[in-house]
Amino acid sequence: MSNQDQDKVNDCIDDLKKFFGLYPYELGNIVENDGDFLDSVRKKYSHLIFQEAESQIAKINARGDKMNREEELEKLEEVREKFENKTKDGLEVRFYDYVESRKYPIIGSFCIDGEWRSSSWTSEGAHTKRTRPAFHRDLVLKKKNLPKDILCEVWNGDTDNPIVSQEVYSDGCSRFFIGGKDSFLGKETRSFDNFKVIENPIRPWFGGECPVPEGLKHQVFIRSRWYDGAIMCDWQWKFDKAYDITAYQILGEK
Repeated sequence: MSNQDQDKVNDCIDDLKKFFGLYPYELGNIVENDGDFLDSVRKKYSHLIFQEAESQIAKINARGDKMNREEELEKLEEVREKFENKTKDGLEVRFYDYVESRKYPIIGSFCIDGEWRSSSWTSEGAHTKRTRPAFHRDLVLKKKNLPKDILCEVWNGDTDNPIVSQEVYSDGCSRFFIGGKDSFLGKETRSFDNFKVIENPIRPWFGGECPVPEGLKHQVFIRSRWYDGAIMCDWQWKFDKAYDITAYQILGEK
């Protein structure tokens, strides 16, 4: 093979690496779902160049550190458990690989205008292009299970096209009480595809561990005044001083 052809092979390998990660020996499973991308790479290079690139990738895999690769695949599963399959601006995301050595180790793609575009993120979900204050292509963390009696808006279907939208209370087990009832009145529950914590009623507080889930805006009532709950310390929730919290209100998601 000439040096010029090898350069083309190297370019083809780089294109595949960008999309599938450094060790794409799961290529067969990925291609089934993302044939459009693979077709675009095939069209860019000749059949012989593409075939040689696949062969050289296989050799790279064979030389790879198997133990390290197993750890990376475990981290890929952790990524899938940690993040929603969408960006902050609502684009659908697919995760393909996790490559520890990269600055942006999460390898995947997002869909925009019907086209899947290769992309990558940091281990914390930050997108490669930091072009807007909102960092709209960052990944979305999966929401943790809510405690009981948090008022939420819930719906089925896509966020932009909800099939059902109503306000209900959480049951503490990833489900919601039916009919707007809370844990004192409700027994029957159901699940929904999506939920968003909204402004909750004011509740009295008699001391203990902070009842507000992480990541929610809230205010607290101290000495006849409301304060931003973000400035409160744990000991102020425990109600062991005369000026500690006596009421609180969850205001919604940050």
